[in-house]
Amino acid sequence: MRSGRAKVPLRLAYLAQLRQAVYRFLGALFLYPEERRRRQLIEAARTLRREEETFASFPFFSSWQRLLSILTSEEVDGGTLEEEYVRLFVAGPGGPLLPPYESSYRDPDRMTAGWIPLSLEREYAAAGLTLSPALHEPPDHISVELEYMAFLCGREAEAWEQRDQGEGRKILEQESTFMDRHLSRWVPEFARNLKAHQDGLYGAAGEAVAAYVHHDLDLVTLLLEYLCEGGP
Repeated sequence: MRSGRAKVPLRLAYLAQLRQAVYRFLGALFLYPEERRRRQLIEAARTLRREEETFASFPFFSSWQRLLSILTSEEVDGGTLEEEYVRLFVAGPGGPLLPPYESSYRDPDRMTAGWIPLSLEREYAAAGLTLSPALHEPPDHISVELEYMAFLCGREAEAWEQRDQGEGRKILEQESTFMDRHLSRWVPEFARNLKAHQDGLYGAAGEAVAAYVHHDLDLVTLLLEYLCEGGP
């Protein structure tokens, strides 16, 4: 029989896999909602709703529950969703109404020659990643940053499955640093602006991603403290 201590890495692996699924799901929400993607999102929302008991104790649960409820309702019309996506994130004489790019919030006047996309591209490359040409989005697009977090969570899960505590802790530190330096610096403002302009799916998605990033950073901080104290 396994001891409780021996089971800890497997629990951490499961948690990392769950976090990976959430980040991947949230990232996909901010890509153009073509019919195939929209159906995949609805199916993913149905799957994630079956995990609601797991999420119920987390502070972000109410915003998460609202998002999943909207996606799995009959109110998500494909044509309307595409129009809203274009209105919010694509159209406009001076650019998108709500640009989903980190640099638009942290470097709005483009005073530093694109240092944010450049630094992100270097970070992705250091992890062995390159942007897909088919994506047609820069490195600081919200979907790209969230997908990078999903990638890190996947690597973390592999480390725990192999019971490599050093690697697991190292990747947790990378996750913490990335959230602190990037997502937490601009996603809250993006979400507030989005909520002010759209009270449907995208407003709920902004609220959910901001709450999730905030509380996931707290969670990762607690996990690192736990590991520093000698666990697992």
